[in-house]
Parts: sequence; structure tokens; C-alpha cells
Amino acid sequence: IKTVESKIVFRDESYYGSSTKYLGEGSYGEVNEYVNNITGQKYAVKSSHTLTDDMAALFGMVPSGPQEVNADTLREVAILAKISHPNIIKLIDIINYDARDPKSSIKMVLELASYSLEDYILSTAYANVRFSNSTIKSYIYQLCRGLDYLHSNNIWHRDIKPANILIFQDEERIVFSDFGVSRFGTIVSNNYSQIGTLYWRP
Repeated sequence: IKTVESKIVFRDESYYGSSTKYLGEGSYGEVNEYVNNITGQKYAVKSSHTLTDDMAALFGMVPSGPQEVNADTLREVAILAKISHPNIIKLIDIINYDARDPKSSIKMVLELASYSLEDYILSTAYANVRFSNSTIKSYIYQLCRGLDYLHSNNIWHRDIKPANILIFQDEERIVFSDFGVSRFGTIVSNNYSQIGTLYWRP
């Protein structure tokens, strides 16, 4: 098999600084806050989980080392790289990835929000945060505008819930995030029973 050299060189994660805080974890990856020690710029870096061999795990033969990158991770990268909208989380870069190695892990550098809508609803840390009526109306408008943009481009998020809606407090901006189960293109089936988080299935 002929080896094809990648023409794309991905930056090392040190370009964006180092991890300073664990932000959370979902089905498809872990998110940490990174801070550039020179500029002070902060980023959210999502490290995607790799696939495991379920049959091997069943018999206690879990292979050592990284496995293949999840197809949903690749799809999320492809969707975020294709779109640009103020109410959609911005993909800044991909780091620490070797395009020649199908088992290479992917780290997505994303803009860092202040907190999620779920944090605002559930966390006591935000108990004293109050939104004015005009801000609430603005957030509703922004979410409708972001969703309209996605649907106009044949992108279906499929997992809209408070944890996947992020708030940039200083900018009074709200965005959709976590496109791990999103799909691009026309959906030909009417069966949606297996998508989304249970409590928030549309």
C-alpha cells in the first residue's frame, strides 16, 4: 500500500497554551479550558473519544492504545468547518492530529463560552444572575436565527438541550454547540425515536 503524505500540517496543542480547567464530558468527548500563557486568550478544547472494540471488551480483551476515531466526531468537524454563524459555536482549529493515522485522536479548538444554559438553570453559582426582558427576547431571537441558519443549510442538530446551548455573557450572545449526532443533507426517514437525549427529544 502506497503511503500518501498529508499536505495539511496540524498545529501542536502547545500553540493554544495548556489545559487549566476541566469543563465537562459527554458521550463523544471531554472538554477542557486552555489558556495561552503569552496572550491570555482562553479556548475550549474538545478531545474526542475513540471507538472501542465492544466484542473484545465483552471478553475482557480491551486492546491497548488508541482505537479508530468515531465517525460522529469526523462528521461534527466537517459540519462546523463548513458553517459560520454568530449563533453557532465557532471551530477555530484542529490540533494534534495525524491525517495519515486513522487512530489518531482529534482535538477541536472552540471558542470558550461563559457557561451553558443548563449551568444557568441548575447551578447555584448562577443563582444571582438575572436576565432582563430585552436580553431574554434577544436570546430567543438568536436561537431562532441560529436554528433557521442550520435548517436552511440542511443541517439537523438532533440534540438540542440546555447543556448544548452556550451563553457568552459579556457579548449577550447565545450559541448552539455539540454537533456530535448532527446530520447534513436531506433526511429520508421519519423515524426519530433513537436520536437525541431522552429528556429533550423533540
